[in-house]
Amino acid sequence: MRSGGPYAYSFSQDEKYLSFATTYDYYVLNGFSLEPEVSMTWIERSKPAFYLLANVSYTQMLPQSNVALFGRIGYGIANSEEIPIYAGGAVHVTDALKVGIFNAGVGTKVLISKSALVRLELNYKSQSWKSDYAYLGDTTISNIGLFTGLSFLF
Repeated sequence: MRSGGPYAYSFSQDEKYLSFATTYDYYVLNGFSLEPEVSMTWIERSKPAFYLLANVSYTQMLPQSNVALFGRIGYGIANSEEIPIYAGGAVHVTDALKVGIFNAGVGTKVLISKSALVRLELNYKSQSWKSDYAYLGDTTISNIGLFTGLSFLF
């Protein structure tokens, strides 16, 4: 459990949560894309947690293959910290968008049909924020994760 000021949170395996994240790729020039990313998490008996990221990505198709390599980097804001060991993974920490997020990742995209691909990414995310309460001080949390997802091409 962590507490301070009006914010307190603790978790048990019995808490219910719903989490949703989405990324859109807008290809602008020869493999370069803009990737806005939004994530929202609702944990039982807690305020919603969310983040907004603006990423820039480069994707390179491998010759004569349905596989592409990509890298991305970005920055964003949040009202929460992502703490993967807790249910839901995101914890609301402030009512304002005061958490800064640095995001970077590398991975592969595998085309499985003309309109769908599977994405696998090794991702690094660093989150920093300064509490309104001096006794909590500055907080920085860094995570390394392996993400997978299904993408649809339009």
